[in-house]
Amino acid sequence: MKSNLFTVAQCTLIFLSNLALAEVPLIDNPLKPPVYRAMEVEEVWRVGDNENEDFIFGVIVDVLRDKDGNVYLLDNQLQEVFKFSPDGEYLKSVSRKGEGPGELRGAFAFFFWDEKTIACFDYFSNQFVCFDLEGIPKSTIRPTPLVNHEGGRGPNLDRFVIRDGFFLASGNHFVFKEGQSSQIAFLSAFDEEANEVYNFNEQSSGYDWSKPIAVNEEAEFNPYSRWCLGKKGEVYVVGKRTGYVLDVLDTEGNLKRKIQRKWPLTKRTSEEKDEAKNRYSFSTNGMDMPSISYKMSDYNATISSLFWHEDKLWVTTGSSINRREKEVNYVWDIFDAEGHLLEERTYHLPADPKEDEIHFLDDNYILVVTNTRSAWRASQDNSFQVQVGEGKEEVVLEDDWSLEAVLYRVSEIQK
Repeated sequence: MKSNLFTVAQCTLIFLSNLALAEVPLIDNPLKPPVYRAMEVEEVWRVGDNENEDFIFGVIVDVLRDKDGNVYLLDNQLQEVFKFSPDGEYLKSVSRKGEGPGELRGAFAFFFWDEKTIACFDYFSNQFVCFDLEGIPKSTIRPTPLVNHEGGRGPNLDRFVIRDGFFLASGNHFVFKEGQSSQIAFLSAFDEEANEVYNFNEQSSGYDWSKPIAVNEEAEFNPYSRWCLGKKGEVYVVGKRTGYVLDVLDTEGNLKRKIQRKWPLTKRTSEEKDEAKNRYSFSTNGMDMPSISYKMSDYNATISSLFWHEDKLWVTTGSSINRREKEVNYVWDIFDAEGHLLEERTYHLPADPKEDEIHFLDDNYILVVTNTRSAWRASQDNSFQVQVGEGKEEVVLEDDWSLEAVLYRVSEIQK
């Protein structure tokens, strides 16, 4: 009798669970978009390769553009924020390396706290360093996590957005225990004073260097590593690795609706598997390299990135970026805030896919930083050893390169 009652209870729970899922709105989109648009770019200005310039670039890692068209470049190597006018004139450094007010020691990313304030998260001081658009220091704000991870040093934030009074950030907790270090990746909502108020997800990342490393691509997929903050606190995250699925949550983690699109899975060839494997690289940092094994997925990941601009959701897929020698074609799928596909937009860019970094500032401007990879290698003393795929690679920097920032204006190709 108990067995029958338990079975009925199980069926009831399954029914209620399915009913709850059925009540979540589903926005279903076709494979074919309503509109195709092809975009071309025109160079507006280029800086960084003139010996008479009043500045020198190290490694540019992040870019902002304010409402007046001024462009700000964050240099991770020099710990400096360069400001340029809309026509490319160097105006000033609005922050430099140092330990005083408004100065930086370990910043990897920045954003607009509001229209008149830039906030850089400084890894070494574990706080936001804020200054106005002219470089006048403002407050410093230290994020406060909900959970104190024993042996950790506080959250290191690598991406953050404030919109409509909502504050979302992702990053890592670095935890040191018993002589070993590990990383815990997270996505969280914060209040206006950077106190964590809700944690969407925490997932262990990184590897134990004292043991053989086993890379498992499917198991290590973190849906919360690709996210976007939309209007009124709506959070978009990737629903699954293989499949065009997005979950829309509120800032307390409640599922509001799902967005999906009919999309073919692309099975990898053995060569593509090897290429995916070679995207994993492990720096020795003076330590002995443990043995490394790989379990790679048979399929490419579907969604690769999310971006929000002017009340629209922009999505790229794993097959959206067509990289050729000295040029890149980017394809963005653009949705309204609810999740209805509006158009597919292709951008043709003059960029080296192996060296350059592309920063989409909005739908009108794109900034390409040339030779970013070489600049990063130079900052690592030019020659170092990494584990690439299943073999080691000695990386030596070529001499003939220069780092430039190139701003492009976007326009539609007229047919």
